[in-house]
Amino acid sequence: MTRPFLALTILLLAVTAPSWGDAPSTISYQGILTDGAGVPVDDGEYTMAFGIYDSPTDPGALWIEQHDENAAGSNKVTVVNGIFNVILGKIEPLNLPFDEPYWLGMSVEGGDELTPRTELAGSPYAFRAARADSALHAEHASVADSALAGGSGGAGDGHSLDAADGDPVDVVYVDDDGLVGIGTATPATALHVATGTDVGLEGGGFLQLGSSGGTNVGIDNNEIMARNNGVPSNLYINREGGKVMIGNEGYVSRLGIGVTSPHRPLHIGADVAAIQLTATGGADATIGADGSRLYLQTQTPHGMRFGTDSQSRMFIDATGNVGIGTEAPEAALDVRGMGGTSYCTIGGIAAAVFARGSSASVGGVWAQRDGVANRAVLAGEDFGVFCDGDLVVYDGAFHGNIGPHLGAPFPRPAYDTGWVWIAQNETSTNYHNLGGNVDDYFVDLIFQYHHGGDLHNIGIGGYRKPDGTYGGAYLYTVDSSKVSVYRYADDQFVAQYRVRIWIIK
Repeated sequence: MTRPFLALTILLLAVTAPSWGDAPSTISYQGILTDGAGVPVDDGEYTMAFGIYDSPTDPGALWIEQHDENAAGSNKVTVVNGIFNVILGKIEPLNLPFDEPYWLGMSVEGGDELTPRTELAGSPYAFRAARADSALHAEHASVADSALAGGSGGAGDGHSLDAADGDPVDVVYVDDDGLVGIGTATPATALHVATGTDVGLEGGGFLQLGSSGGTNVGIDNNEIMARNNGVPSNLYINREGGKVMIGNEGYVSRLGIGVTSPHRPLHIGADVAAIQLTATGGADATIGADGSRLYLQTQTPHGMRFGTDSQSRMFIDATGNVGIGTEAPEAALDVRGMGGTSYCTIGGIAAAVFARGSSASVGGVWAQRDGVANRAVLAGEDFGVFCDGDLVVYDGAFHGNIGPHLGAPFPRPAYDTGWVWIAQNETSTNYHNLGGNVDDYFVDLIFQYHHGGDLHNIGIGGYRKPDGTYGGAYLYTVDSSKVSVYRYADDQFVAQYRVRIWIIK
């Protein structure tokens, strides 16, 4: 079976012939062998045949050398990563005068000769890489004789490759230390590429890995770009595993994404700067910031865990319930601790919340200051309220049915006029603005003598004296915004009054 091959000569050396016309005893031939798609062939031993002709196309080789396997042993050519090296003239002596132009032909694995043939020109000889019609696509390369010898045609101390037409010279340069320079005759590293263009999606760069018509990586002096035939492509670093290190220990290394001057080891800059964390088959979370907020949230119906010392301390479940000491919160805020007891300090007052217990009498809420008195306890099987000190309700009133139980305090009213002086035959109005339904009002009216002191309800609602006149006072008006009290013109007992309103629903 005949296979199409591509042979690209990258180095051709004549090791003898110090002057024009001298016949070299051997020729070192090195090239790259690929298949018709441009992919290096598999590693192995390959049969190759070489011939030298006095015409670029006419048949009839002047010299032929077979590199195959015969009774004397194997002379096959070893190919590794597509690269092969062969010394011509070791099997069949080069008995040609080399006083006229010659061409070198080559075939692989018994196939047709690759065309066109390689021209041998110069002294000792510079060789031009072949480009065959049968899927053979080799760019031209040449090696000048003076460059090979390190003479006046090269950059000096090393060996170089010039352009195919001789201009420019020293395109590829190898110095005495084995350092290779491309575009420089003073390479600073093992491979030093000094010239190129700005890398872009359409091409360019100092170095390209891969085919221009497919996926490739372009590199210039400050960019690495993955591309695919003119459009962006994925760039993978350690895709199969392993760490990716930026900088070394002892150095401050910073990575900027979207910024040119990173301020932190990782600095992300964008209108919406975010990091997305995705677990395979699990939660998807985002940490980010936009123009007005910093946010940490899940993108999937999973909870969020916060912890210290590898322990979960706070948890927000998928519905938004927050658990402290539990990852299964049963309410908007569920606080638990050791033995079902949790502690929370608010404004210097230590409150112990017993959310779990062996019996109903254990649960409750305790509040105390400095560990002594002034404590309110909501506890017990019927959850009564016990107070060792004052029970104070600020800016509001008790709502609901509150009855006496073990001396429970009477609730503070929603409105209190305080003591108000009222004259005889006067209607006194006070505005409470409680609103709501007056059917929910509980109204108390009480009197005081003009000289103060004793409280009484003499004449409440008014009374008729023996002489036919009236005394006392009464509620004249009660509505959702005001309360009015009227005192009779002949009253002798009511000097002050006080109205209090409770709301009981």
